Amino acid sequence: MTCSHCKEKQSSSQRDFIDLSHWLKYKSECPFKEGACEPCQKKIEAEKDVVDAIAHLKDMLSRYQQVKTEMNHAHSPIIRDLPVEILSNIFYSCLSEGIAWTTPELWTVILVKARCPTPSSWMKEWFRRSGTLPVYVFIVEDHAHAFLPGRARCDYWETCFKMLEQYCVRWKDLSLNLSWASYQYIATKLKLKPSMRRLTLDISHYSSEDLEWELWQDSAAGPEHVRLNRGIRLGQFKIDWRRVTHVESHTWTPEECVSLLRNAPLLESCSFVQVINSPTSRPEQLQAVCHTSLRHLSIRYGGPPARLFDHLTLPSLNTLCYWSNGYFNPTTGHILLLDQGLHSLFRRSRFPLKKLTFVARAYTIDSLITTLNFVPSLTHLSLQFFKPEQYANVPVVEDLLEQLSASTVDIGDRFLPLLETLEVGLPKRFFPWGSLPDVFVPISEEYGSMAGQRPLKSIIVQSFSTVRAGHDGGLCDDVVCRLVRLQEAGIHVSARVTSKRSTSTLVPVKWEVAGQVCEAHKTF
Repeated sequence: MTCSHCKEKQSSSQRDFIDLSHWLKYKSECPFKEGACEPCQKKIEAEKDVVDAIAHLKDMLSRYQQVKTEMNHAHSPIIRDLPVEILSNIFYSCLSEGIAWTTPELWTVILVKARCPTPSSWMKEWFRRSGTLPVYVFIVEDHAHAFLPGRARCDYWETCFKMLEQYCVRWKDLSLNLSWASYQYIATKLKLKPSMRRLTLDISHYSSEDLEWELWQDSAAGPEHVRLNRGIRLGQFKIDWRRVTHVESHTWTPEECVSLLRNAPLLESCSFVQVINSPTSRPEQLQAVCHTSLRHLSIRYGGPPARLFDHLTLPSLNTLCYWSNGYFNPTTGHILLLDQGLHSLFRRSRFPLKKLTFVARAYTIDSLITTLNFVPSLTHLSLQFFKPEQYANVPVVEDLLEQLSASTVDIGDRFLPLLETLEVGLPKRFFPWGSLPDVFVPISEEYGSMAGQRPLKSIIVQSFSTVRAGHDGGLCDDVVCRLVRLQEAGIHVSARVTSKRSTSTLVPVKWEVAGQVCEAHKTF
């Protein structure tokens, strides 16, 4: 049926279609003057009742808030005595605390110390607030508060361990620094089945225990990252090494290092800190190991090199960091600076090594060049020195730069042809800047201006402050101009600044020289 208010007649094809937008736009008008009809009068009365009801409701809410304020003033002396300006700030500050209490992500790190006992109710509430998220657990026990039966606060430790046991399925990272008595209690009294990603074990005091403790019942739930700090031997804890991909150990013997590599086929990264020769060590009796998964290796000797490399073949190694103090060989009367087993390791493995870091007291250029000739795939070379011997190694750095310069002349016999970054642990004031530009001199024109040259684009030196890292003085104008030309050609010269927290940043090294002085030096 056609709407009586519509001014246009609908076609027969549109009779079943209702245009809602038309109804929304339409506003009825009273045919009587000033809306005197009965429905209009009822509508006016209804609108008045709604306005009165809203005003009454607001009044009721206001009185209710006033009553609550009077209750707070009567029950709380703090609210009664403080001015409203301070009270409003207090309530505003409490908002962040309320948000923190209800955010599970902020309650996933749990630290328990023997020196500062934590009430069990707090620990339970902490776990509750973390919801179902994985948790990171750190338990620290020192020698003065070691867990021993009959000692004071022994019950506290037992309560902590049992409560941690209830939530062990949620452990993601676990760090334990405990006494042997605590480790024994965990292994014999608790039934842990943690699904951990990282495991760190430390001992609060040294012990010669030879027992093998099993900290958890299900070996299939073992960690992938394991760190065993000083005092923890390889066989003192039962760990499923077949699952482990990253390991850091301290004060192990060569036998323990080789045994780990033999039993950890998935190992990708390994750090042996302070490898030592024990009185019963027999490195010559070790069986050789070929590890095909290891890509990153860091080894630091605590004394004379332990000939560990003589027993290893690492065909997939990509990064090697080697620390050695060097030692005096009474047979030859010479100081051995690099492990002679390095050459045999390089020769056997033929790995695609990309980054090599040497940290030593001193170097001999012949030994260094011989070693580097085994790794033509190297793209990053870092030579670091102990502070007292830094200046004594300046001639070695000069000889290395000279070798790099000489090898650019003959394309068929280049030294480190793929090198991109050279880092030298010499302070800027010791670095032989005058020898650096020659490394980048374009070779003869018959090969093209830059044909056959290595892709070396970054030089990094050492600095002890950010202020001194950016500028350097004391160089003649000729050297400064050549260095400026290097930077203009795209060579990055930086200083590594290490903070007290052992974090480092790279700061560009800049030189300033008058423009007319450099006009005479169009090339570097």
